[in-house]
Amino acid sequence: MIQINLLPDDLRPIKRTPLPYVISLLVLLIAIGVIAVIQLGTMAQVSSIRAERDSNQRRLEQLQPIVDEANELTVKKQQLAARIETINEIVSDRIIWSRQLYNVSRLAPDNFWFNAFTSETKRVQQMVRSVAPDGRVTERRETVLKPVFRVSGYVVDAPDGSRTVSPLVSAVEADSEFSSIFLLDSTEFGDTAFDGYPVRQFAIDFTIGPAGERGR
Repeated sequence: MIQINLLPDDLRPIKRTPLPYVISLLVLLIAIGVIAVIQLGTMAQVSSIRAERDSNQRRLEQLQPIVDEANELTVKKQQLAARIETINEIVSDRIIWSRQLYNVSRLAPDNFWFNAFTSETKRVQQMVRSVAPDGRVTERRETVLKPVFRVSGYVVDAPDGSRTVSPLVSAVEADSEFSSIFLLDSTEFGDTAFDGYPVRQFAIDFTIGPAGERGR
């Protein structure tokens, strides 16, 4: 039987094709696939970075004893260099030690006596100046090893009853020859007894001053 649609065109039902839905579904599937691939790649990269980090951490822990030994050797090298510098200084007579020992004994009051003169190394804080490429000058505090001349001994009662190291400190600082080479660094003292008599034990440290530096 023949059927004839007498409805006008604008009232006729539209026949829709499923093609756009199929295309949208394919695009969605492709996007999901791309995101999944990127996510898997990212997870693999993160896992690789973590594995490399753990490996480096284990290697660092294995090398830590070597690092500690290297740091210890660096400190010993600095100490040895300072001692060699002190020895060379004495051998080359840059500082005439016999003269300086005489100056100390000459400047000491009668109630002082000495039991040791030693040359040691000591960590000293000093300011280090550096110039940047742009011309700016900066200063930083740095710890260095420097040779130290230590004078130690005892003080008995003076005629006024005092037992202080101040007279010797004042005398060596006021002496132009001694103070031009040595700078007072620190003073240690404490009351004690010697052969049953009350005395004050002291130790005075001097670092090399400007004249000594010029003589190097």
